[in-house]
Amino acid sequence: MGIASAFYTALSGLSVNSASLSVIGNNLANLNTIGFKGSSTTFQDLFSTNLGASPFQGNGNPCQVGLGAQVGAVMQNFGQSTFQSTSNPLDMALQGNGFFYVRALNGNNNYAHTRAGNFTVNPFGFVVDPSGNRLQGYNRDAAGKIDTTLGSSDIKLPIGETVVARSTERISFTTNLDANAVSMTNNARYTSPIRVYDSLGTQHNVLITYDKLSNNQWAYYVWSPDSVPLTSAPTLPATLGGGNTIAEGTLDFNNDGSLNAITRMVDGDLGTVGTDVNPQFSISWSNGSASNNITWEINTSLPGGTPKFKITQVDSAPGTSDSSQDGYGAGTVMGLTVDQNGFIIGTFTNGQTYALAQVALSIFTNNHGLQKIGENLWKETIASGPSNVGTAGDLGRGQVLGAHYEMSNVDVADEFTRLIITQRGYQANSRIVTTSDEMMQETLSLKR
Repeated sequence: MGIASAFYTALSGLSVNSASLSVIGNNLANLNTIGFKGSSTTFQDLFSTNLGASPFQGNGNPCQVGLGAQVGAVMQNFGQSTFQSTSNPLDMALQGNGFFYVRALNGNNNYAHTRAGNFTVNPFGFVVDPSGNRLQGYNRDAAGKIDTTLGSSDIKLPIGETVVARSTERISFTTNLDANAVSMTNNARYTSPIRVYDSLGTQHNVLITYDKLSNNQWAYYVWSPDSVPLTSAPTLPATLGGGNTIAEGTLDFNNDGSLNAITRMVDGDLGTVGTDVNPQFSISWSNGSASNNITWEINTSLPGGTPKFKITQVDSAPGTSDSSQDGYGAGTVMGLTVDQNGFIIGTFTNGQTYALAQVALSIFTNNHGLQKIGENLWKETIASGPSNVGTAGDLGRGQVLGAHYEMSNVDVADEFTRLIITQRGYQANSRIVTTSDEMMQETLSLKR
């Protein structure tokens, strides 16, 4: 023990403060790094040794002197940072716990985790980070569903691809027929048009014409100028002009204006279907597309339940306040958004909007056990425990904020305060070195 020991004790102090300075420098260097989480250094003392021959003082207390300091831990700060809005819809920020889950294309298919959500789409449609690592999630299947029970995979979006058309299967009208119309006169006829789509995505006009037959009874004709004539088509009134009849029947109303019964004739087959079945008919087109099998939704409470009809007969001008159909033409993606549950939603040129994929998020038992591997990535270790991959908002995972990214959580004021403290610690230990050197010089001068 003595002057030499003081040298090494001060040297350990210089070493730990130098290590702390490196951590502070790294934090400040990454002040503007997306998703960066700062770190802080904690120290602990080294083993102590006895001062003198006896380990205890006369009063029984230990008589020890320390041998310096060492770095106890470098702790990562996983606290939430602020968000920056962007013009890129695939930029994502996490509000709360969790990490984006990516697959690194380095030949080993290693999986990693990141808080940096600055993603884009590569030429092949995969969602990637700036290093080309592919974001993991759950893709839409051929049936249009996103099944999160099948495990995550590379998210691939149909950018530039043409989404096939969907032929119309259902049509609906909210219509009133004038109860005071006089039968077999011009004011006793009303027509509701609608555009439907075939399997090729081509639009066709379909019209439903209503003719009043008597009090509380109307005939209806479903027809189109574009359809192929049926083998034994119902007779279309000549006054309707050119067109092929697809179906016809009658609508019987109660004395309060509500619908009572429906009859229909499809390809010459007449039958009473009551009010518990919606009329169905098939339309063939001449352009090579498949036939449309269409249900006309009159009773919106089917199946079961109290009937709720979309056609009425009251004392009011005839008119259709709403019409809808479920088909659409072919289209391509023209816009993307990301919602709080991590669904990547596509807006198509055919007017359709639906989820294309859902982002997967990973969580850990111990975030502080994760190992930094560069490029804003962490990998799991034995200390962190295995990743638990799932969807946003589930089992403690945070929510996703689209068109934003998370900034670094480094606090400049805090880092500068630590910098001053570290500088003072380094200076203080350097004084021990210079003082020990002077004392050694005095010792060496004793023989003179």
